Amino acid sequence: MPTQQRIEANRVNAQKSTGAVTSEGKEVSKYNAVQHGIFKQIITEEEKKLYQTIKQRLHQEHQPKGILEEIILERIVINFIKLDRVAKIENELTKSALNPRVQKDLEDGLKHSYIETIEVGYFPKLDIEQLNTLVNVYQRYETSIENRLYRAMHELRYQKSPSQ
Repeated sequence: MPTQQRIEANRVNAQKSTGAVTSEGKEVSKYNAVQHGIFKQIITEEEKKLYQTIKQRLHQEHQPKGILEEIILERIVINFIKLDRVAKIENELTKSALNPRVQKDLEDGLKHSYIETIEVGYFPKLDIEQLNTLVNVYQRYETSIENRLYRAMHELRYQKSPSQ
């Protein structure tokens, strides 16, 4: 537990802080984590190539100037990756539903049971329960993710031409 002397010293030091005080400064500083790759931590190994490709193409197309435009581009890339996940999950479920595995329980008369696969079907990368859990989560957030993507795209356009 901090002492009263430590608390007072913290108050005095806080008054000397050169941190963001304006709303504009606070808006910029709240995204400082982007510089250090915190957003990138949500990218899986399988998504790294897509992430790099999208980011590189957006940089070529928009040529960001300053940290704010870099942050906006980063948010666009991350939200695009999240929407790509939704599409992949939907694809897995659709393939599984259209080409299901068909199995039949067999007994040999000696109280032994076996499962015979009649139709191999499509075998999803995740089991159906995992896919359903992900679908439930992403369906709830898909519109929100799209809204964030479009908001970031709009903000990037605004940053490029603030007079409009």
